[in-house]
Amino acid sequence: MAILELKAARGWSLRQTAEKFLVTPATIASWMNRLDEQDDTLVQLREPVNKFPDLVRDAVRRLKTVCPTMGKVKIAEKLCRAGLHLGKTTVGRILKERPATDPADAKDATDAENENDAEPSPESLIGFDRRARS
Repeated sequence: MAILELKAARGWSLRQTAEKFLVTPATIASWMNRLDEQDDTLVQLREPVNKFPDLVRDAVRRLKTVCPTMGKVKIAEKLCRAGLHLGKTTVGRILKERPATDPADAKDATDAENENDAEPSPESLIGFDRRARS
């Protein structure tokens, strides 16, 4: 897309544009035809390859909830010991993100809070029960 914009801005012909960007004139012509036809496949936006699953995001947020004084470096180190290798910048980015919640889940959580006004224990926040270990 940027190549076609540059072609128009500079007033280059198909041949000149193709020579500048090391493609054939037929490729430039094909791009222009696809753009004229409003074909959306010319610009493809995909989900990033390195995106971590929601489970990882949830683990980072839960650790921060259970241990609020733990910084992003310590969270990354703890997860690394558990076999999940994240960088401190990734942990920081996850903590800055707003959690994506399903409206149905939010309603269920609100109902559960109204039924039980007691504060949850740290173990229940991370899905760990000490009684189950004995």
